Amino acid sequence: MVRAPHRRQRRLVRTARPRPAGRAARARLPGARTARRGGPEHRHRIAANYVAEITDRTANATSDTTGERAPHALLGWSMGANIALEMATQLDRAGHPVAPLVLIEPYLPNPAARARLNGVTDDLRTAWRQRDLIRQLPPSPERDRATAELTATLLGAGMSPAEAALVENAPIEVWHSLLAALAGYEVRPYPGHIHLVVGSEAAGLPRGRTMPGLDVDYDTYLARWRDLAGGGLTVHISEGDHMSMMAEPRVSGIAGILVAIKEGENR
Repeated sequence: MVRAPHRRQRRLVRTARPRPAGRAARARLPGARTARRGGPEHRHRIAANYVAEITDRTANATSDTTGERAPHALLGWSMGANIALEMATQLDRAGHPVAPLVLIEPYLPNPAARARLNGVTDDLRTAWRQRDLIRQLPPSPERDRATAELTATLLGAGMSPAEAALVENAPIEVWHSLLAALAGYEVRPYPGHIHLVVGSEAAGLPRGRTMPGLDVDYDTYLARWRDLAGGGLTVHISEGDHMSMMAEPRVSGIAGILVAIKEGENR
């Protein structure tokens, strides 16, 4: 499935709820929290907000077996995986252990993807102006034409039909903010271990074929992540593509991987 990177990035971030004593919080990050400011530092701010929340909620959490500070388990999907990685880096620097860190097909910056994202943010700036114009217009043929133009712009930018159908209610500034941040994103090396989950459709592509939406081939993708994971990289393959492996019925494969990872951490 050929899909531009931004089509995978718009998911809400959910932080952990309070945990019983002795258990660290777990943050599941399927995407980025809504925000209006973009730019290269946007991802760092998002991660810092969640790190502050998690460390505050688990300030007194310790391991049931060792009595030491309990590790934080982080899981992220797509852009959320990049935010989870940044969270893990910030937690590590603050002396908070992270285990496991599970990244499900995270975005990997490269020139081709960055150029595509910059083009999409330009389209969304146009859509932003169109949406604000529609909000000022009374019901009329002019408003209908403006609505049709906005719908076409959103579809051309790669939004789904359901997202484009939001027209005047579309959170375009949020989408623009996240994609602008993603366009300027650079991955930083992480000193710990990373569990990398990749869909079978991407992993099974012929050698040298670019992965949908990532603009790099599978071997290059793995090599880059091995270089970034200072504590080692474990690769897991889950049935499906970027979207279908996170939806029923294939999401059970993700659940099985997580169970296996947890059992390995407990050995």
